Amino acid sequence: MLNNLREVLKRVKHNRKRGKYLCPICGSSSIKIEHNFGWLYPSRYVCTKCGYRGYLILETDQEQQNPE
Repeated sequence: MLNNLREVLKRVKHNRKRGKYLCPICGSSSIKIEHNFGWLYPSRYVCTKCGYRGYLILETDQEQQNPE
């Protein structure tokens, strides 16, 4: 089981493809980063559609965006 976990973590780490960001309130994809202080603090996001400001954001999977 530990070997399986290692393999999964390696794949996640090396094959990380970012999906599309979505607002957790309205579901809009018009998200901008308001503050980004690198590794010290988390990024703060703003939705230009509903005005949401916060550190939590939804991210879609790359596979869901481009079904084959």
